[in-house]
Parts: sequence; structure tokens; C-alpha cells
Amino acid sequence: MAKMSKEERLEAIEKTKQLAAQGFNMKQIAECLGESYETIKYRCWSNEIHIQKKQVSVSNNPDKRQKV
Repeated sequence: MAKMSKEERLEAIEKTKQLAAQGFNMKQIAECLGESYETIKYRCWSNEIHIQKKQVSVSNNPDKRQKV
């Protein structure tokens, strides 16, 4: 991992927070910023950036099933 200046570090943290707020996961954030997954993981952990996990729900309600 390359040594960053304080300004670069703060800017990277801010970009990470913005992408996380938009619903990006760590892998997507790493790709957008051109950094490794491990770097993003450490940055999120050390700066208490919380990545939202997407909830996927499937309805088994028979009333919503299409009638043939």
C-alpha cells in the first residue's frame, strides 16, 4: 500500500463514505477508487464506515401469484 499524504487520506475516506452512502459494497468501492479490497476493508473498519448489506426478500404469498 502506497504512503498517502494526510490530504489524500482524508479525500479517500470521504470518497469511500460517499460511495458507501450510495449503496456500493466494498468490492465495488475498491473498483471505483482503483484500490484493493483489503485497503477498502481496512479503511472502513478504521474509520467506522458502515456498508449497508442489501436485503433480498422473496414473497411466497399465494395471493400475489399470477393465476393461469
